[in-house]
Amino acid sequence: MARKTTKDEQIEVLIENYEVEILKGIKGIQGLRGKWSVRLTPRRLVIGLVDKMGNNCIEIYFGRDLFEKEDIWEAQIGSRGPFDLAPGSERLVFYQDAGLILGSDFIQGLKERLNGDFMSTYNELIYQNR
Repeated sequence: MARKTTKDEQIEVLIENYEVEILKGIKGIQGLRGKWSVRLTPRRLVIGLVDKMGNNCIEIYFGRDLFEKEDIWEAQIGSRGPFDLAPGSERLVFYQDAGLILGSDFIQGLKERLNGDFMSTYNELIYQNR
């Protein structure tokens, strides 16, 4: 007998599938150095540089602003710790690579998918059987 999939499990699968796809897309960006990770939640994507300090990430906020009646697509670059921009430093590599990521065709194409397909599917799952 097949086990029914719960709403939470369906949401987890949706998020995991997008995270895998996004990580593959990021790894395909030419010129990136280091190891990167992603974490997706509704309305927020965090792309982090996996480094010894663990303090460098790009946060992208997306979704629909109900008051302004427009899609949101905002990025914040966050980094904590010593501010060392010496050639080859982790911090400098992070900022250079953050620019490559944010300016990539992959990330620009992701905007429509996250604001559209991902949020539509997520909302359908959240509001089904209410």
